[in-house]
Amino acid sequence: MIMKKQYVDDDGRVIASMDVEYIRPRRTPKRACVDKVQPQTLATRREALHIALNATLAALFIAFVIMVVIGTMILIMTLVW
Repeated sequence: MIMKKQYVDDDGRVIASMDVEYIRPRRTPKRACVDKVQPQTLATRREALHIALNATLAALFIAFVIMVVIGTMILIMTLVW
């Protein structure tokens, strides 16, 4: 058995607990683990497709804006030189 080192100024209180809810620490047995967390709301197939489509369109818009900015910078740099 490994003995923990005792410090003179340690009174045993926990100042900030680093335990995360729903994550099993290595020192506890598997049977003490919390059941799997179910999602709060379930999206229908149509709603999931709309979410995926909107996320894709947002990413494409951001990529387009970045390409326009880079193209404008290249145009300005070529005109300056």
